[in-house]
Amino acid sequence: IATKEGRAAGCIGANLSRSYHDVGYVGFFEVNPGDPAASFVAGSLLASAEEWLTRRGVHTIIGPVNVCTWFQYRFRRRTSDPHDFAWEPTNPPEYIDLLKENGYMEHEWYYTDGLDGLSAVVDQTHSAFERALELGFSFRQFRNDENDLRHLYEISALSFRENYFFETIPFESFRALYVPVSRKNDLSLSHFVVSPDGKEVGYFFCFEDNGYVVYKSVAVLPKMRGLGLSNALVHVVGTRGLERGLRMLITALVRKGAQSESYAKKAQKLWRHDYVLFRKEI
Repeated sequence: IATKEGRAAGCIGANLSRSYHDVGYVGFFEVNPGDPAASFVAGSLLASAEEWLTRRGVHTIIGPVNVCTWFQYRFRRRTSDPHDFAWEPTNPPEYIDLLKENGYMEHEWYYTDGLDGLSAVVDQTHSAFERALELGFSFRQFRNDENDLRHLYEISALSFRENYFFETIPFESFRALYVPVSRKNDLSLSHFVVSPDGKEVGYFFCFEDNGYVVYKSVAVLPKMRGLGLSNALVHVVGTRGLERGLRMLITALVRKGAQSESYAKKAQKLWRHDYVLFRKEI
C-alpha cells in the first residue's frame, strides 16, 4: 500500500504462479488517476512488486491478474459505449497507460460483443444439436446442488487445463467463487450436456442480463471434443432465450483467436468492449 500524507494513495499485489516456472502475477492495482502524483505512485507500486518477484526468481510478469485467472484479470479499454456489466473488468482507462509507462507490453487481447440475432445463432447451430441427439447426448439445466457443483469443478479442471495460464484451485475456492454468483443470478439458461451413459461431459454457463443472453463460459471434456457439443449447447441456450422473448446475445470475455469466436458469425454486432493483458520481462 502506498501512502500520501497519512492516507492510502494506491495498492498492488504480487504472487507467484503455482503452475508456471519463473512466472509471477501483479494485480489488485489501484491508484487515483486524478491525483497529480498518480504516475509516480503507480511506478513506485510496480517497482515494489517487481522487486519482490525478482527476489523469488521470477523473470516474466503477467498482469493485471488478481492471484490467478479464476479471479478478476485484464484491463478494459476506454470506450464511448454506455454498456457496463458487473462481470466485466472495471478500471479507469488510465491504468493501461500507467502500465505502459512502466515497461509493460500488451500481450493478450479479449473482447465482449453485444449482438442482435439470437434466432440466427439458433438456426446456425441446429444441425449440431440434432447430431448430438442422434449420438445419444442429452441436455439439462443446472440444478445448483452439491453434485452439480462437483460436475462444474471437475469438467472445468479437465477442460481448461490447456488454457493460457490456467491454474488449478481447490474445490473449496471454486465453491466460494460459484455459490455467491448462483445465489444472486438466475442460471436457468445454463445447461450441462450429458453423455449416452448418463455422465455430465460439458456445460455452458449462461444467464440473462439487461435483455441479453450472456454466453459466458463453455467447457467440454477433451475426450468429447470434435462432436459439435459446444455448438449444440449454444443452440439449447439460445432456444431457451428465444422462449423468454430475448433476441440479443453477448459473447463474453472471449480471447481473440479462440474457437468460440465462430459462434455468432451470422448475428449483427451492436457494440464491442475490448480488454488487454500485459507482460513484462525482468
